[in-house]
Amino acid sequence: FLSYIGFASVIKGVDLNILILLMRSDPSPFFFIARFLAVLVGTGTVYLTYVLGFRLFKNKTTALYAAGFLALSFLHSNFSHWARHWIYAAFLLSALMFVLLHDEWTPAKRYFISALLSGLGVGIAPQVALMGLFIILWYLIYDRRSVLKDIQRLWFWRAIAAFGVLVFLVYLLWPQP
Repeated sequence: FLSYIGFASVIKGVDLNILILLMRSDPSPFFFIARFLAVLVGTGTVYLTYVLGFRLFKNKTTALYAAGFLALSFLHSNFSHWARHWIYAAFLLSALMFVLLHDEWTPAKRYFISALLSGLGVGIAPQVALMGLFIILWYLIYDRRSVLKDIQRLWFWRAIAAFGVLVFLVYLLWPQP
């Protein structure tokens, strides 16, 4: 979030020293904004959990239980309250499952968007790269697609390239010691 403000100030021509002075004098507005965004994302995750529960089980009661359990989860509430990065990772995982469950979409669209979400997740936490493994398992077990047939299609390689570029970009911009 702070990098976005710094980037926006550079584009608009605002002196970065003013931003630094503002952050040092009173950083509380930045914390409130970050916490508010995390609460919105946490609420979105609860909503996505309801939608996923309804799509998977075709039962409103089960979907309400799933969303209710997540809403009352101490960890979920705590991560939302303190604006921890895991709340964004949970949202991206829920969004990934939502996209994969959209049987109305073509496989090209579903897997490309899934690769984008997974690649973005790596920018939040490197462990989220395991969502790529989830996509592969979904591809092989749930969709039961043939790798030999899809390897000849352009969308297959576009999805892999999108994930790879985003992961490479994360490690390029955020080098690890």
